[in-house]
Amino acid sequence: MSRLFVSTYQGRIATLTFDPEAAHLEEIASTEDSGDRPTWLSLDHKRRILYTTDGGSRGSLKSFAIQNDGSLHLLDSIGIPKGPASQTLLHDGQRMTVPFYYSGSIVTYDLEDPSDLKVLQEISFPNASAGPGRRQDQSRPHNTTTDATGRFMVIADLGADIVRVFSIDDSNTPLREISGLHLPRPTFPRQVAFVRLPHGVHMYILCEDSNRLLGFKVDYQLGGEMDFTPVQDVNVLVREDGSVISLWKDPSTPSHGWYPKASHIAVSPDNKFIIVSLRGDYSHRGTSPEETVCDSLVSYAIDPDTGILTIADSASSGGNIPRHFALNKAGDLVAVVAQRNGWISVLNRDPGTGKIGGVVAVKDGFGGDFTGFHGSLRGPVNVVWDE
Repeated sequence: MSRLFVSTYQGRIATLTFDPEAAHLEEIASTEDSGDRPTWLSLDHKRRILYTTDGGSRGSLKSFAIQNDGSLHLLDSIGIPKGPASQTLLHDGQRMTVPFYYSGSIVTYDLEDPSDLKVLQEISFPNASAGPGRRQDQSRPHNTTTDATGRFMVIADLGADIVRVFSIDDSNTPLREISGLHLPRPTFPRQVAFVRLPHGVHMYILCEDSNRLLGFKVDYQLGGEMDFTPVQDVNVLVREDGSVISLWKDPSTPSHGWYPKASHIAVSPDNKFIIVSLRGDYSHRGTSPEETVCDSLVSYAIDPDTGILTIADSASSGGNIPRHFALNKAGDLVAVVAQRNGWISVLNRDPGTGKIGGVVAVKDGFGGDFTGFHGSLRGPVNVVWDE
């Protein structure tokens, strides 16, 4: 029996159990202490603490103690800037860095005492000249992640078309910007993932509006910097047979641009596959919990010698607007949030081939009322396994 936590713009965090033998998801607890719009979730397994950022009008970072019955007990809440986009735990859960999409900044928090959250460091990015793309009027950091060594943090700045690189240390100013990868405009870097291969480290950048997956070989210099060598530029709209998904525009939300849009990237636990989700590609027919056309999860096999990606699978995500997904530790299950539909799906996955199978279980009731194609204002947005 596994547990999952799900955040939803209903204004709550739900605790679910997944029974693989019964193929059943059940909600066992829920808290509305999460704020109006809980977004990203981070789980400190060792200390049994769950963190979320509330992106509502009174934004906050919140810490919860996980109880034995799966319920969440609020420990502390601290005000934050507008637009939290992701989270990254550092120093074995003692610190956390959050990028803020609307304020063009990142903030590192002291989590040493989860009952007393503190701001440790705030960095604001200067606005680059306005880019040609949608939402490129300012710096818009969207994702923070650590590299494969844990010594560096990178920030995908969607607005400035820069992947910013910071060194990490133990001081009261833990992040120091040392370099950056400037991408052609507009590229729209949304999220970054690292993979350690036998011959070295590779970085993969998922780009939102351009629907590209960029691969780079990473070299670590003696001076403490990172160099990036381009390896591959993948169009994530290309399928196994070479066909390309057509772009389209939603007339109800013209400011959101063209669809599909790349959303989330993850590396399989064995470091052999990259998986990305697409929002609005309408490529698959689903059957549960109702007949619907579903968006895609696309899997790529990683060549262990070169880091080159080869498409391995394009499968149904189990719903519309798969904003986020998470693999379990074994890599044989994928939990997906369908933001438009308001449900959570658990899908089978073959770790050997990387192919994602059918829906094992679905749980709805997480919002799904719909305003424009971009996604429900009350749907689920993030999911984490608790194993």
